[in-house]
Amino acid sequence: ATTLFLPPNWPRRVVSIFRRGHSLSAAEETASGATRNQSAIFALVIAYLALQFLIPLHPFVFSRGTQWAWMQHRFCWRMMLQRQSVKGFFYITDPTTGRTNRVAPPDFLTRLQLVRLYWQPDTVLQCAHFLSETMPRRATQPLTVEARIFVSINGRRPELFVNPNTNLAAESRSFFPPRWVMATREALPPRGEDFSEDLFGTAQPVRN
Repeated sequence: ATTLFLPPNWPRRVVSIFRRGHSLSAAEETASGATRNQSAIFALVIAYLALQFLIPLHPFVFSRGTQWAWMQHRFCWRMMLQRQSVKGFFYITDPTTGRTNRVAPPDFLTRLQLVRLYWQPDTVLQCAHFLSETMPRRATQPLTVEARIFVSINGRRPELFVNPNTNLAAESRSFFPPRWVMATREALPPRGEDFSEDLFGTAQPVRN
């Protein structure tokens, strides 16, 4: 009976109040959603820029240098600062017979594959696994694959790149520098001298 004393349009006023509240709530939700989207985009941009700055600094974490281990050369600011001369062979041993054969990679790899084989640890390991899986053997025991690889960086005296006593067929890939990559100890040669052509010997350097 109280409604008899209210204005005739009171139902419309009540409905309009609820509609107004609903409209304000929707607007607030839209504004809140836009703010969250902007925050997410800003966070992604900051993370991307941080990665672009931090990843090229990763060679400073490793002690072997970008020129030698090469894995640190990737995603690095230091590019095209080296010249390498390489030569090497793989030695495959059948543990059943004890027989060892020397394998020359040019016999089964393309020229493009050879260009990147010797001085990149992951390609050396991939080639060793390929040889272990494809070369014939007398028994079911896996083959042993070792490598003798000599590398000369920027005219230095050639050094063993891979530990010759490591069975590469039993090694797996790792994000960190492989433990079977030898440490480099040779300093840059004097100006005008180049040892890169003498990959297996101890001859006098070539003078430019």
